[in-house]
Amino acid sequence: MPWTIWRYTLVELFRTVFMATAILVSVIAFAAAIKPLAEGALSPVGAVKFMALAVPPMLAYALPFSAGFGAALVYHRMAQDNEAIAAHSGGISHRALLVPAACTALLLGGTLSSLNEWVIPRFLHSMERMISLDVAQLMIRQIERGQAAELGGVMIHAERIDRIEPPPELGARQMYLMHRVTAVQLNDEDVADSDVTVAKAWLWTTPDPDDPDKTICRVQMEDGVYAPSSGGLRQVETGRWRAIRIPDAFEEDPKYFTFAELRALYDDPDRIDFVDVRRVRLAEAIARTRIRERLTRELADTRRLTLLGDGGQRYEITADSLAPAPGGAMRLVREGEPVRVRRYEVGAGGELTPSTDYADLAWLRPEERDRAEGASLWDEAASSGPSLRFALQLVDVRTERPGREPVERTRRDFRSLRLAGDPLEQLAQQTSATLLDEAHAMEAEGEGGDLVPSVAADLSYMIAKLRREIISKQQERMAMSVASAVMLMLGAITAMRLRDSLPLVVYLRSFFPALAMILLISSGQSYTHSSSVPGGVALLWSGVVAGGIIAAYEFVRLARH
Repeated sequence: MPWTIWRYTLVELFRTVFMATAILVSVIAFAAAIKPLAEGALSPVGAVKFMALAVPPMLAYALPFSAGFGAALVYHRMAQDNEAIAAHSGGISHRALLVPAACTALLLGGTLSSLNEWVIPRFLHSMERMISLDVAQLMIRQIERGQAAELGGVMIHAERIDRIEPPPELGARQMYLMHRVTAVQLNDEDVADSDVTVAKAWLWTTPDPDDPDKTICRVQMEDGVYAPSSGGLRQVETGRWRAIRIPDAFEEDPKYFTFAELRALYDDPDRIDFVDVRRVRLAEAIARTRIRERLTRELADTRRLTLLGDGGQRYEITADSLAPAPGGAMRLVREGEPVRVRRYEVGAGGELTPSTDYADLAWLRPEERDRAEGASLWDEAASSGPSLRFALQLVDVRTERPGREPVERTRRDFRSLRLAGDPLEQLAQQTSATLLDEAHAMEAEGEGGDLVPSVAADLSYMIAKLRREIISKQQERMAMSVASAVMLMLGAITAMRLRDSLPLVVYLRSFFPALAMILLISSGQSYTHSSSVPGGVALLWSGVVAGGIIAAYEFVRLARH
């Protein structure tokens, strides 16, 4: 066995590939640090740390080029110095001379595969966290530059922002006073839903009690007007504030997940927020259908409904039936008599104080707490968990209270009412798969109207999209590992066959296939994520397969001569 030449070739390969990789990775890491350094997101010391963290992630892109370059240099020099011919004359075949290249290729491919699956995602996470951990601080910098900043679905613009010392009792990390503020609430389609204009507003950040590494922004506005989506203007209530949890981008992008985490995420997509939000929406849609059926059944059986308020109030509604109304509302009907609403409110001593409303017309409609008509844009309730509430609207009302004269009103509204034993509480704990099965069963039976099928279709689409992205990331990582091994073999074989050519020409014969591999892998990953798994995976691996075919063809030509 030609151990001596193998050992010599392996040492040369390792040294050359290592030096080429170190230079290429350093250049790429420096290029990656330029933008955040220029924008002020990194200090000079931080930039050095950022470049060090960027080394493992950049290996995935540098190794195919550096491996091909290193192998081309080593084997071309061996061929030009007639070492390959001398070895062949001594009975050592070209196949045997390529054993060190094959061993190095397997080692590089296995190492990069391990880095891609377990190490690189962690380093990417650390890199991104260095420049975007304090999302609130980045938002404040945007406001200071006179730009509008988005926070929790709210676009905020201020003419001036000043940093102030927060009171100790707030427990705030930092606090700012904004002057002449305009804020716009965006809906799911990024269209303005409501807006508020105030003379001044306070913004302060505190650690998230559930995760100290995350941040909660609290905003309080004063001296202004609020324009809800229902129209009109309302005065901003002084002292009202809203808590906005800043989303963690690292929990939303599969590129930060290791192999085991990606596999677990594929089986349990509810771990991603953008899927879980739609899961809760489907639970709410199913709950609305169930509640409508329950209300109709209760009225038919008892002629009475019982609703509860957030402050401990109890509402007993007497009516005969429910009639569908536009916009998902339900009209309460009572034949020959006004609808009666008996309201029990908790008094100062804990006793229940009754009052009774008689309305000629009454509507009951579901409301989302963060879109409730007339609710403040800065109501903290907007950040609460899933909840299905109702608004009760009474028209031409006569209110009677014990010991007082009756009061007549044109209209009276009660908001944030809920049913005892709300089915949403149970539905919100179910997985997306269970809810989708129930939604499909309801659709087959003609229940749920248009709401449940549309929400279920949106959830199914997002789950399918997430799973395509997971597959694309897994395939991309494997393809990049195989590509580095293929390029090393292609560089070695091409260098031996083109012994009379310049080293640069030899390297270019392997450089362009490597470039095509990277482009096809990236394009295939994007296509898999956005459109089709079979077509995207085929495109992703086409460059690697083509590189392997070229290497095999070059080896056949080398062996023939």
